[in-house]
Amino acid sequence: MRILKIVFLCMTCTMFLSASTMNKNVKDVTESQKKVLKEFDIDYKFLTSPYYKTVKNSIKDSKKKEFARTIENGYRHIPVLQKIIKDSGIPESFLYLAMIESGFSNEVVSRVKAVGIWQFMAPTAKLYGLRVDEYADERKDPIAATIAATKYLQNLKDEFGKWYLAMMAYNCGGTRLKSAIKKAGGDDIHVLLDSKKGYLPKETRAFVTKILTVANIAADNSFKNSSDSNLISDAKVVELAKIDVPGGTTLMEVGDSIGVSLKRMKEYNSHLKFVYTPPTDKQYYLYIPKNKENMFNDNFEASQNRKFEIYTIKKDDTLLAIAQKTGVSHKIIKEYNNLTSDKLKPNENIVIPTEQNINYLAEYIVKSGDSLNEISEKFDVALKDLKDANSLISSNSSIGAKLATAK
Repeated sequence: MRILKIVFLCMTCTMFLSASTMNKNVKDVTESQKKVLKEFDIDYKFLTSPYYKTVKNSIKDSKKKEFARTIENGYRHIPVLQKIIKDSGIPESFLYLAMIESGFSNEVVSRVKAVGIWQFMAPTAKLYGLRVDEYADERKDPIAATIAATKYLQNLKDEFGKWYLAMMAYNCGGTRLKSAIKKAGGDDIHVLLDSKKGYLPKETRAFVTKILTVANIAADNSFKNSSDSNLISDAKVVELAKIDVPGGTTLMEVGDSIGVSLKRMKEYNSHLKFVYTPPTDKQYYLYIPKNKENMFNDNFEASQNRKFEIYTIKKDDTLLAIAQKTGVSHKIIKEYNNLTSDKLKPNENIVIPTEQNINYLAEYIVKSGDSLNEISEKFDVALKDLKDANSLISSNSSIGAKLATAK
């Protein structure tokens, strides 16, 4: 009997502790949910609404794993975004607006031509000081675009009075939101999200739900303490410094001065459409690793002969044919214009660098045993282009013949 009493007492204690833990977890979840709602100026009664049930029901393990993967993929940008958002004074959970818009990818272009992490349309981007022209698209500069986004959101908050309304306006536009509020007879979130009334576009209603979902995942203590939430804790995020260089400065020049590859320089400066700063500007900015700033100041010397010409691609042009016409290596043309293949589109403009001590077009004298295949591979020239440029019908060429190639 004594043993049975002890067992019963242990079971009672276990049940009590389990219930206490469960109550604490429920309380923690409720508090984290309330915190998110407060950030966005949403009344707590929203917790009992059918719209919020949609949010809660969507928070499954698969959704948490998807959230964790997106955080992992965006690790290079997230710390910078977080700091700018925090310093700006807007709700820190607006970080997840960028997550929903782009998955923290800088390369996303929507069907309506919105670009970058914050998915700015060109007119709005320009309104908030971002440059969008033939040389640069600062919507793809995570730092500049995030500063612009925080200003935009703050202005929307000033206009509409509440952060959840700023969120909606960011997605559907201020004019569309004003119309919805007028039709709904007020700005109550329950009314605006009513799918049957359709005051807001379906996309905007889903947008609000998605942001609240990921914000709640991030705020949930059980997720915060999991290994999935610490994916970027050990990531090596490169801190960048902003430098000014003369217009027309190439990424290769700057990279060579600090020992950084062209590939990395392109990653740090994805807002540039080419591998050089706008040649029409007296000065323009670049990003380099912070720990390379002193080396840049010591080693970089601006080129004095920096000129560019614009060439309009003709119907039958090839890179090698253009190289022959301009005297500039096809490799340099490809590099300067950020071309990923040898295919060209007629009527598009490309830039031809001149007078910069670059590798110019060269001739190659065919030797015994040479084949055109080997020559094309050696000079990284497409075989067809090599044959076209030298008016060759077959893949054979005479010993001693001079072929137009490239250095």
